[in-house]
Amino acid sequence: MINKFKNKVDKSFDNYLFQLVASTPGYICGSDEMSYTTRITLSEIFVPQGFSPNGDGINDTWHITGIDRYPNNHVDVYSRWEVKVFEKDGYNSGEEWDGTSNIESVTFGNNNLPEGTYYYIIDLGDGSLPQTGPLTIIK
Repeated sequence: MINKFKNKVDKSFDNYLFQLVASTPGYICGSDEMSYTTRITLSEIFVPQGFSPNGDGINDTWHITGIDRYPNNHVDVYSRWEVKVFEKDGYNSGEEWDGTSNIESVTFGNNNLPEGTYYYIIDLGDGSLPQTGPLTIIK
Protein backbone atom coordinates (compact mmCIF):
# COMPACT_ATOMS: atom_id res chain seq x y z
CA MET A 1 0.00 0.00 0.00
CA ILE A 2 1.29 3.46 -0.87
CA ASN A 3 1.11 5.93 1.98
CA LYS A 4 0.24 9.20 0.27
CA PHE A 5 0.07 10.91 3.68
CA LYS A 6 3.71 10.16 4.58
CA ASN A 7 5.34 13.19 6.21
CA LYS A 8 2.03 15.05 6.16
CA VAL A 9 0.77 13.97 9.59
CA ASP A 10 0.93 17.00 11.86
CA LYS A 11 -0.42 18.02 15.26
CA SER A 12 -3.95 18.44 13.91
CA PHE A 13 -4.20 14.62 13.59
CA ASP A 14 -3.19 13.95 17.20
CA ASN A 15 -5.62 11.76 19.12
CA TYR A 16 -8.08 11.36 16.23
CA LEU A 17 -9.74 8.06 15.39
CA PHE A 18 -9.43 6.89 11.76
CA GLN A 19 -10.92 4.09 9.68
CA LEU A 20 -10.14 3.13 6.08
CA VAL A 21 -13.13 2.56 3.78
CA ALA A 22 -12.48 0.88 0.41
CA SER A 23 -15.28 0.96 -2.12
CA THR A 24 -15.76 -0.17 -5.71
CA PRO A 25 -18.19 2.30 -7.29
CA GLY A 26 -17.54 0.79 -10.76
CA TYR A 27 -19.09 -2.53 -9.72
CA ILE A 28 -22.76 -2.61 -8.80
CA CYS A 29 -22.34 -5.80 -6.79
CA GLY A 30 -19.36 -4.45 -4.85
CA SER A 31 -19.67 -3.56 -1.23
CA ASP A 32 -17.69 -1.21 0.99
CA GLU A 33 -14.98 -2.83 3.06
CA MET A 34 -13.97 -1.15 6.31
CA SER A 35 -10.82 -1.56 8.35
CA TYR A 36 -10.60 -1.64 12.10
CA THR A 37 -10.43 1.81 13.66
CA THR A 38 -7.11 3.15 14.88
CA ARG A 39 -6.15 6.17 16.93
CA ILE A 40 -3.20 8.30 15.85
CA THR A 41 -1.14 9.41 18.81
CA LEU A 42 1.94 11.52 18.23
CA SER A 43 4.92 10.35 20.26
CA GLU A 44 6.28 13.84 20.94
CA ILE A 45 4.69 16.96 22.34
CA PHE A 46 4.40 20.08 20.19
CA VAL A 47 5.16 23.33 22.00
CA PRO A 48 4.11 26.41 20.02
CA GLN A 49 6.43 29.40 20.22
CA GLY A 50 3.63 31.89 20.65
CA PHE A 51 -0.05 32.66 21.13
CA SER A 52 -2.30 35.70 21.04
CA PRO A 53 -4.59 36.16 24.06
CA ASN A 54 -6.55 39.01 22.48
CA GLY A 55 -10.07 37.59 22.82
CA ASP A 56 -10.68 36.86 19.12
CA GLY A 57 -11.15 33.13 19.74
CA ILE A 58 -8.05 32.15 17.72
CA ASN A 59 -4.96 30.96 19.63
CA ASP A 60 -6.13 32.73 22.80
CA THR A 61 -4.42 30.12 24.98
CA TRP A 62 -1.10 28.30 24.91
CA HIS A 63 -2.09 24.86 23.59
CA ILE A 64 0.68 22.29 24.04
CA THR A 65 -0.27 19.30 21.90
CA GLY A 66 0.37 15.96 23.59
CA ILE A 67 1.06 17.24 27.11
CA ASP A 68 -2.05 15.45 28.40
CA ARG A 69 -0.10 12.18 28.07
CA TYR A 70 2.24 13.41 30.84
CA PRO A 71 0.00 14.07 33.87
CA ASN A 72 2.98 14.62 36.21
CA ASN A 73 4.33 17.53 34.18
CA HIS A 74 5.37 20.92 35.55
CA VAL A 75 5.45 24.13 33.47
CA ASP A 76 7.24 27.37 34.37
CA VAL A 77 7.25 30.59 32.32
CA TYR A 78 9.71 33.43 32.95
CA SER A 79 9.97 37.00 31.73
CA ARG A 80 13.08 38.15 29.91
CA TRP A 81 14.26 39.49 33.29
CA GLU A 82 14.15 35.95 34.72
CA VAL A 83 11.09 36.66 36.85
CA LYS A 84 8.67 33.72 37.08
CA VAL A 85 5.26 34.83 35.78
CA PHE A 86 3.43 31.49 35.50
CA GLU A 87 3.70 27.99 36.92
CA LYS A 88 1.46 24.95 36.76
CA ASP A 89 1.66 21.36 37.93
CA GLY A 90 -0.27 19.03 35.64
CA TYR A 91 -0.66 21.47 32.72
CA ASN A 92 -3.35 20.09 30.40
CA SER A 93 -5.59 21.00 27.49
CA GLY A 94 -8.50 21.67 29.85
CA GLU A 95 -6.63 24.40 31.73
CA GLU A 96 -4.42 26.17 29.19
CA TRP A 97 -2.51 29.34 29.99
CA ASP A 98 -4.25 32.53 28.86
CA GLY A 99 -1.35 34.95 29.30
CA THR A 100 -2.15 36.06 32.84
CA SER A 101 0.28 35.82 35.73
CA ASN A 102 -0.58 33.36 38.48
CA ILE A 103 2.37 34.38 40.66
CA GLU A 104 1.30 36.58 43.61
CA SER A 105 4.50 38.63 43.66
CA VAL A 106 4.03 39.62 39.99
CA THR A 107 1.12 41.93 39.23
CA PHE A 108 0.32 43.84 36.07
CA GLY A 109 -2.99 45.61 36.65
CA ASN A 110 -5.46 42.81 35.99
CA ASN A 111 -2.59 40.24 35.77
CA ASN A 112 -2.59 40.27 31.94
CA LEU A 113 1.05 40.05 30.95
CA PRO A 114 2.32 42.53 28.35
CA GLU A 115 3.15 41.54 24.80
CA GLY A 116 6.68 40.26 24.50
CA THR A 117 9.01 37.30 24.65
CA TYR A 118 8.99 34.92 27.60
CA TYR A 119 10.85 31.67 28.25
CA TYR A 120 9.40 28.32 29.26
CA ILE A 121 10.68 25.23 31.04
CA ILE A 122 8.56 22.10 30.68
CA ASP A 123 9.39 19.09 32.84
CA LEU A 124 7.29 16.18 31.58
CA GLY A 125 7.76 14.31 34.86
CA ASP A 126 8.91 11.16 33.11
CA GLY A 127 12.64 11.42 33.84
CA SER A 128 13.51 13.03 30.49
CA LEU A 129 15.38 16.32 30.25
CA PRO A 130 13.20 19.43 30.54
CA GLN A 131 12.22 21.18 27.33
CA THR A 132 13.00 24.88 27.12
CA GLY A 133 12.52 27.66 24.63
CA PRO A 134 11.14 31.11 23.85
CA LEU A 135 7.46 31.97 23.91
CA THR A 136 5.97 35.12 22.41
CA ILE A 137 2.74 36.73 23.56
CA ILE A 138 1.22 38.77 20.72
CA LYS A 139 -1.81 40.99 21.30
